[in-house]
Amino acid sequence: MVDQEDFAAEFHVAVWLGDHASEDELDEYLEDGTFSDDYRFELDDEMAPEFGVEPSPTPLRALVNGFSCHEQFEEEFLARAAGLGITEASSILVFHFMAYSPEGLPVSKQPGMRFIGNFRFQGFE
Repeated sequence: MVDQEDFAAEFHVAVWLGDHASEDELDEYLEDGTFSDDYRFELDDEMAPEFGVEPSPTPLRALVNGFSCHEQFEEEFLARAAGLGITEASSILVFHFMAYSPEGLPVSKQPGMRFIGNFRFQGFE
């Protein structure tokens, strides 16, 4: 297991999607260590992700709307997710200043969220 800090990257966001239908469900997944076990890195409270949860599957454009700097990475994120066959989700995590890489890590074969990718953004205005 590595530290979240090991993935620190200026002007990048790392995005995960899931099917958690409540904030309590998502909080439990993050706080009980399951996310860390799935993706093999310890979460850092100082670098907590932004998150969103809807009670039912929601089109990704609506789900990502409102996140900090979303307009800077939204189109690339939507294209990548569509390429993976994903057009809806009910939960999303957006880690700013992070570029996750599963290389060399024993990532879960059936994680509770799906890593979509790392995307560049210009920074906060």
